[in-house]
Amino acid sequence: MTQTAVAPKPRARLDAVDGVRGLMALMIVLNHWSTGNMWGKFGWTGLYNLLEIFFMISGFFIALSALKPKPWDPAVVVDHIIKRSDRLWLHYLFSVLIVLVLVIVMALARGHFDGNYGLLDAVVKNYHSEGFSLNLFKNIFLLQAFSIQHYEINYNYPGWSLSVEVFGGAVLFAVLSRFKAQAPWITAFFGFFFWVLLQHDYNSLEVHVQEYNAFVVAGLLRFFMDACIGAFIFTQVSKIEWSKTWQFFEPLIWIAMLYILWRPDSPHAYKDYMMLPFGGLFVIMLTKSESLSQKMFSTAPFKFLGKYSLSVFLFHAPILMILQFLNVFQHDKGIMVLVDKILVLIVVVILVIVFEKMYFALREKFNLKIG
Repeated sequence: MTQTAVAPKPRARLDAVDGVRGLMALMIVLNHWSTGNMWGKFGWTGLYNLLEIFFMISGFFIALSALKPKPWDPAVVVDHIIKRSDRLWLHYLFSVLIVLVLVIVMALARGHFDGNYGLLDAVVKNYHSEGFSLNLFKNIFLLQAFSIQHYEINYNYPGWSLSVEVFGGAVLFAVLSRFKAQAPWITAFFGFFFWVLLQHDYNSLEVHVQEYNAFVVAGLLRFFMDACIGAFIFTQVSKIEWSKTWQFFEPLIWIAMLYILWRPDSPHAYKDYMMLPFGGLFVIMLTKSESLSQKMFSTAPFKFLGKYSLSVFLFHAPILMILQFLNVFQHDKGIMVLVDKILVLIVVVILVIVFEKMYFALREKFNLKIG
């Protein structure tokens, strides 16, 4: 027998979503630290697919903002872009500043400017190919995901995904706010269309096509695919009633997602995009107050992680850069490999809190804001 749906409590839903973001940000830290550090020996080679959940959640909240019952007004789109830039871009700029300072310090410490800086090696590589000033411009204005010839010019490695999200999010918000009545079928159609396209031809989309680096095309389409599904979920979630069927399948959906993240396959194999349907179901479960997912991810530990999720995402690359420079936590066998992972997470969380406090202190002191 179907239970009556209970409207999800907005705060609990936000806490649960933020909690998931925090957990996924830490998993991405482990994924990036796996470079040369054998994380893959434990099987977790599909963590790259966590971006599907990040982008779906972004689409969900873009729809939440765009589909408010108000008349179409271009000024609302402009206001949305300004507020989003104030929240994301300034935060991101501070992370780029940290990276540039670290690059200079490391160059001075080593006595040369062409060493291996781990995740930030692209800073040096592209200094010789495109020119430092052009790369700096692209990184400051979040244009690195729209690069001609070279896409690995991210001074702060996660910048490419933030780049496609900021610009893709602005486009999606403008379309949904203009065509509110058609939002369900627009998001359903394009979500499925991009899924089919990427399933069919991801590899050729990821290589150079003529003069344009089509990795950028794949990245943008991937964002639109996920965000459209997230937006479609928003348009339908109020119609979905929580039932015993959902209770039965909830743990099975968790298991399926963990398997997708764990399985040691190619990061762009067919199974990767199975994260889309299972991730979509997971996002639905987060919106339901009766679900175990919302109850678990809105608890205090996950709320703590959620509070710093954006900062973990933005600051973890320079922190890993420091750890690689110091050559610490580099065991490659035995139990110490797992111990290293735990210690890396602890160090990242502590330094993220420090960097975030520095960032907001600077914002307050110099009254930095957009709009």
